[in-house]
Amino acid sequence: MRNSLYILLIFMSISGFTQNNYVGLSLGYGEYEMDDMKNFQHTLAVSYRSPVVSEVVVSYPAKKYFGLTFGNQFNANQRLGLTYQFHNTGGRNSMSDYSGAYTLDLFLQQHTIGLTFSQRFFRGKIGPVAQFTGGASISYLILEERLRVFEEKAEYKNNFFGLTFHIEPAGGFYFNFNEYISAEVLMGYSFTGIASYRSTENPKLFLSSHYKKANTNWTGIRVFVTLYFKLPKKKAKTQ
Repeated sequence: MRNSLYILLIFMSISGFTQNNYVGLSLGYGEYEMDDMKNFQHTLAVSYRSPVVSEVVVSYPAKKYFGLTFGNQFNANQRLGLTYQFHNTGGRNSMSDYSGAYTLDLFLQQHTIGLTFSQRFFRGKIGPVAQFTGGASISYLILEERLRVFEEKAEYKNNFFGLTFHIEPAGGFYFNFNEYISAEVLMGYSFTGIASYRSTENPKLFLSSHYKKANTNWTGIRVFVTLYFKLPKKKAKTQ
């Protein structure tokens, strides 16, 4: 996430030499395919290597996400910018009885950064808009395992990461409130490459179960609202 924000700051510095800059803040709702991760989670629940046989109680639900965009508006209908998005979801296996409890949490995060281009059709207060976004993404998986047997407790935690790409076409409607503030309501579909998880401590080690790698796939429907703020133009200095 830190590197993504650094890139955004660099892009903002470069765009500072141009006019018609804008900032966009997005809030959305995303569904995620995660078929491989669901199978991996189920395998962990019934694996003989697990401390106990547990049940899948949460399995990667759809979640809210947010985004930040900074770019340049070429004219009234076209925009090009750099965009960042943060997504998260997760799963949980658990079991408990009179002797103790066992919990396995799988926290998933995705940070994406790329370019976004939007084309508004017609000029007016309300109208249709198309948007295309693409770029790179990094996913993090945090495994937290907790076991309690009577008064004895044990905890285990490990971190993994995966690199991939994403493309996201979307369409919807724009709303111009005034010269400086506008909004877009869009629905799209994100196509994300499958990422295999590597250990953050030793990137040569892949996360796997029964010799099958644990892959993540953030592909799915996206519904989001973006609020745009056009930055005031710099006034020319007078002699």
